[in-house]
Amino acid sequence: MYLYLYELRDTSFLCSMKTNQLIVKIALFLALLNGSPSCTAQPVSAPPSEVHAQHTPAEAWVGKSQDSLVFSEKITKVKGKTLAECALSAAQSFIGTPYRSHTLEVSDPENTVINLRGLDCWTLMDAAMAMAMCQQDSNPDFYNFVRHVRELRYKNGIPNGYGSRRHYFTEWLLYLTEQGTLYDITPELGGVPMKKKINFITANPALYPRTRDTSELNKIKTTQDHLSTQSWYYIPKTAVKKAQKHIRPGDIIVLTSVRSNLDVEHQGFAMYDTDGSMRLLHASSNRGRVMLSHRPLDEYLNRIKTVSGIMVFRFKE
Repeated sequence: MYLYLYELRDTSFLCSMKTNQLIVKIALFLALLNGSPSCTAQPVSAPPSEVHAQHTPAEAWVGKSQDSLVFSEKITKVKGKTLAECALSAAQSFIGTPYRSHTLEVSDPENTVINLRGLDCWTLMDAAMAMAMCQQDSNPDFYNFVRHVRELRYKNGIPNGYGSRRHYFTEWLLYLTEQGTLYDITPELGGVPMKKKINFITANPALYPRTRDTSELNKIKTTQDHLSTQSWYYIPKTAVKKAQKHIRPGDIIVLTSVRSNLDVEHQGFAMYDTDGSMRLLHASSNRGRVMLSHRPLDEYLNRIKTVSGIMVFRFKE
């Protein structure tokens, strides 16, 4: 294994120039006033000043040596006969892990970033799913985990520029549905059609400086156009209380956005609390850690103005 210091180019200039830093801060502030999305299509903020790139004969990834140690500790806690049980137990193993946003914005050129020391709502999903897949294919090896993360995160499983990354969570869901891993049970639970023209990233270029590269911008436009042709269903917040009795532990709960050009605001795993109520296991930006929601799912949703309802995806077993 070789250890290299990885210099930031595309994003680091935002931190070195006071003027550019002010522009980004203003853009992010304006977005927050409008209820900036928590994880999906996440805007770029000031990244860490350095990151280490790990290169092995089998795989390449960006992160720190501690991440492989965290994996080795967590993978022993992944238990279950089904992929859903394994994914949920993997997510549970991260309870208490600090919330950390923008961890994927430290590598230019684009590479597979692994950070298990701090998670946001999407990187939690990647980590839990990849660990479950490792356990199910009987190869709980760190580099197999990296491979699974890469396949979940990038089109064709290959980092090939910023636009090759899956930036909208519905694209992640679509990939796993096409792979036969998940299926959408939202219609069965009383979901209603949700049709949107997805273009949040291209409509907010100040929040995504790496889209200044025309070729990367065009990749994202193609993805947005494709997602806009898909037919989705969602359960309005007012109907979640009735529907949640049919949700199972390990189901993926996807919080849909009220914005007309954005698909998803947040996501997590369904899990029953000790009192028998359905909760959301997620990486909470408000609470600053991975946790089980303090309130039942329907009550939790009713407190979030930027969320219109939920989609529910279930593992195929």
